[in-house]
Amino acid sequence: MAQSASIVIDRIKAELSLTSDKALCKLLEIKANTLSTWKKRDTLDFNKVIALCNENQLNLNYIFFGEEDAGATTVSESKEEGALKKVIHPLKASKDVRKLKLINTNRNIIVFQTFDATHPSVAKGSVVVGQKIRKTKIKEETPYIIKFQNNMCLIDELCSCDENGNCYSLKYQNISELKEIEPERDISDIYQLVEALDEFPAASPSVVSGDQP
Repeated sequence: MAQSASIVIDRIKAELSLTSDKALCKLLEIKANTLSTWKKRDTLDFNKVIALCNENQLNLNYIFFGEEDAGATTVSESKEEGALKKVIHPLKASKDVRKLKLINTNRNIIVFQTFDATHPSVAKGSVVVGQKIRKTKIKEETPYIIKFQNNMCLIDELCSCDENGNCYSLKYQNISELKEIEPERDISDIYQLVEALDEFPAASPSVVSGDQP
């Protein structure tokens, strides 16, 4: 299961024998308050982090998931994931984020490997990349990776139930407890689907970027 930003940061520091956040910030080419924000908001700039890991040949499975080996999911991991594992399963391959066309300037990127097919454009086993958006920016006919307050997570589109955009329903999934979805009440985080890939293409650090192309 994916770990918190603080755990990922601590693992990188340990693997690189760094004794301070300042030293890590220097390698990532970020300011100290940026790293503090990552920890506070439990988010990361995946492009910068993965580029650093790639440059230093760090095992991404260990850095992000605490796994020394990219093998099968452990029993304890399956129990911890609960509802999340039913639909989306963390990426299990040490591959790099390639240059992607982002939706906006927000670099809050999420990477998963699908456990089941829940949207026509995303096959089972695909690697999906999403970018976080505000709940007020939801649009119809747009695939989203949606994490609900009850920890259920799935890929689907949202159809408006009223003219004000205060209520939505799932387009493809028929889930009894999610018949009428109020974003502020029911959704924890929502990510617009940037790309779905059959496999994750590798990229050299020089092309790993979070900037708009």
